[in-house]
Amino acid sequence: MTRPALAREKEHTMKRIMTQATALLAAVLLAGSVALVGTQPAAAYTNKNGVYQAQDEDESIAVTIKETLHMLGGTKSPDVGFVYDVTPVSVDGVTSSDATGAMPDLGTVQLDPSQMACLSGCTEDDGSSPMVTYYGQTSDILADAVFPHAGVYVYYITQRPTTIPELDPNHGQLAYSTRQITLTLEVANRSTGGVYVHSVVGQAEWEDVYSPGGKMDPMPRPEGCMYSCGTSPMGFHNYYVHTNGPVDPADPDPVTESTFTVSTTVTGSFINKQRYFSYIIDCNLGTFPSWDYLPAYYRGYIVQDGVVIDPVDNAAAEDIGTDATGKGYSFIKVGPYGSSSEKPTYTTFQLKHGQSLRIVDAAVGVFCTVEPRFASDSGYVTSLDLVEDGQLSYHFDKAYKMGGTVREGGTAMNYTHSRSLITPTGLTSRTAPFAGLIAVLLTATVVVVIVKARARRASLALSRAHVPVAPRSDRS
Repeated sequence: MTRPALAREKEHTMKRIMTQATALLAAVLLAGSVALVGTQPAAAYTNKNGVYQAQDEDESIAVTIKETLHMLGGTKSPDVGFVYDVTPVSVDGVTSSDATGAMPDLGTVQLDPSQMACLSGCTEDDGSSPMVTYYGQTSDILADAVFPHAGVYVYYITQRPTTIPELDPNHGQLAYSTRQITLTLEVANRSTGGVYVHSVVGQAEWEDVYSPGGKMDPMPRPEGCMYSCGTSPMGFHNYYVHTNGPVDPADPDPVTESTFTVSTTVTGSFINKQRYFSYIIDCNLGTFPSWDYLPAYYRGYIVQDGVVIDPVDNAAAEDIGTDATGKGYSFIKVGPYGSSSEKPTYTTFQLKHGQSLRIVDAAVGVFCTVEPRFASDSGYVTSLDLVEDGQLSYHFDKAYKMGGTVREGGTAMNYTHSRSLITPTGLTSRTAPFAGLIAVLLTATVVVVIVKARARRASLALSRAHVPVAPRSDRS
C-alpha cells in the first residue's frame, strides 16, 4: 500500500473511532440525565431561599406532611399511622373568626400505616444498628382546598399524640414531637380567572427533640429521597420503644416473661455451691435521644429452681423494691436513671449456683453491661454464653466486663464459674508461701542425698587405697 493510501486509511480509522466515542459519551450522558431526573422532585416549582414558587399559573403546588419514626436497632416496627391538625390562623394578617372561618378547612390530616416505609439505610433486622428509621408522607393536603380569593393564608400544623390504630400501652411507648409548624400560602390571581397557590413556606417555630427550627421543605418527595434531599422535610420526628415483656406489667411472671437474664452456674470438683458471686450491671439506651418515658429503674427479679424468691441475700436493702399490685414480688432496682445528661447508676447484685436475675421491663434495643467481680481471687475461671432470641450467639472462655442488647426474643448472659482440685501447677498466690517452703524442703533433701552419695564414693576409694599389692616379681 502506498503512503497516500496508508494516510487515508489512518484518517478513516480515526474518524470511525471518534464517532463511536461520541456516540458512547452521548449514551452515557443520556442515561445519567434520565437517572438524575428519576431522583428529583417534580419540577412544578422553584426554591428560592426556602420559598417554593410555582413555575407558572397553570401549575398546582402540592403540600405534604412528613413523618420520621425512630427506633432502636432490632425493634419490630409498629403498624401504625399518625394524625395531624391543620388549624387556620389568619388571612392577610387578619385573625378574626370571620376571616379564618372563610379559609379552606384543611382539617385533620391522616397518615395511614401503608404510607410508612423503611427506606434505604434502614436496617431493621440488624440488631447492631444503633437506630432504625421509618419515613412517610401524607397525601397532598391542598388537593381539595378552594380559596375564595387571592391573599396570604396562614395555618398551624401540629401532631396529635395518638396513632392509628392505638398502640398497646403495655408493650409500646411513643414519644411524640411537640413541634408547631407555620404553613404560609400565597394565593395569586390567574390571568384567565380564578386563583392558584403561587408560593409556599414551611417554618418550624421551635426545636423538637431531634431537629432544629427554621424553614422546611413542604413539597412532596419521591421515595428515593424521603429524607436526604438536601433540605429538612416539613414534618415531625417521633421515637418508638417496644417492650416484649409481661402481658400485664403490673403483675409479671419473671420465670417466663423476662426480657434480659443474668444466670450463674458453678462447675468443677472443688466448688462451693453456696458461694455468692458478685456482679455489677447497668442498662441504657445509648444514643437514643428521648428519655421522657424511661422508668426510674428496671425491675430485676431473682429466680431459683423455677420460683421467684426474695432478693434479700442478693442486693443491698436500698436497691430492693416490691410490686404494688399483682403477686407482690420483691425485685432489684437495676440501672436507675435521672435524665439523659446524667450518668446511669450501676447496680451491684450477687447470685449463687442456680440463681438468675430476670429483668422484665427492659425495652428492645436497651444495652445492658454486666461485670463479674472477684471470682478469680478464689481460683475460679469465669466463662460466658450470650444467648439472643433463644439462640447461642457467642461463647467466651474468659468473661470480664461484657454487654448484650435486649432483643425481641429476649437476651440472656449465662455465666459459668469453674474450679478444679488444687495442684502444684494451679496454686494461687495465697498458697505461694507454702509452695516456697515445699521447694526448700525438696532442695534440702536433694542436697543431703548428693552429699551422702559423694561420701560413700570417697570412703570406697580410700578403702581401695589400703589393699596390699603383690611385688612385681611375683606376678606371672
